[in-house]
Amino acid sequence: MKDYFDAAPVHGPNVFRRRFRMSQRLFLRINNDLENTYDFFKQRMDARGYLGFTSIQKVTSALRVLAYGNTYDINDDYLKMAEKTTRDTLEHFCYVIWKTLFEKPHLERPSKNI
Repeated sequence: MKDYFDAAPVHGPNVFRRRFRMSQRLFLRINNDLENTYDFFKQRMDARGYLGFTSIQKVTSALRVLAYGNTYDINDDYLKMAEKTTRDTLEHFCYVIWKTLFEKPHLERPSKNI
């Protein structure tokens, strides 16, 4: 959070764009839409009574795997997120993006005319 989202972040907007392949404004818009619409992206208590990952951590996790083409265990060091949690987050993220953006209204059947 301190690296990018603090009032005085460690890294500026150019570093954010390079690392996430998008502007911080777009990232926050995606994050807020996901958090407000889908329960998976809301921060919740886990079985032990501890707060789970925030929506920013989950979106960061999914985007790091997508942006760099890395394996699921890439987020273990940076976000302290287990491989299974990263995989689940990426699956939810991709499903939601597909469901929201690319389902029926945006895709057409392929035509024989190319």
